[in-house]
Amino acid sequence: MKSCFKVVLVVAILFCAVNLFAQAPMADKAQNFISAMNKGEFQKAYLSLNSDLGFKVTADNLRSWWAQLVSKGGNFVEFRESSSVQKGDLYVVTALCKFEKGLVDVTVAVEASTGKIAGMEWKGHKGATTQSSAAAPAAETQPS
Repeated sequence: MKSCFKVVLVVAILFCAVNLFAQAPMADKAQNFISAMNKGEFQKAYLSLNSDLGFKVTADNLRSWWAQLVSKGGNFVEFRESSSVQKGDLYVVTALCKFEKGLVDVTVAVEASTGKIAGMEWKGHKGATTQSSAAAPAAETQPS
């Protein structure tokens, strides 16, 4: 009985470790996507979209989406932290970003199998962070 418990415990620990290890690259993909838009590299950001989203969104849509965010939040300052949750074949990464006017949660859905971006949205951050926070822009938007 003890050996069965040990096997189950080891499998559970390995599952958690593998899941956490897989989340870090997905957070990097989301941050790279956000960084590309911040640098004005909208074509590069567009090329990171999956084919479903790529048929609905253009590089110009991404430029407009980012411009709306910057018009409400000010210029991007830094990434504060990110979290990732797996939902089926997607990792939903929420990157807490500091903009000049406050904190914004930028949520990016990343396909687990391809690392391609499948969706994104932003909203003003509400809640505690590991660092001090400021008021955030309250608008939410997605590219159409």
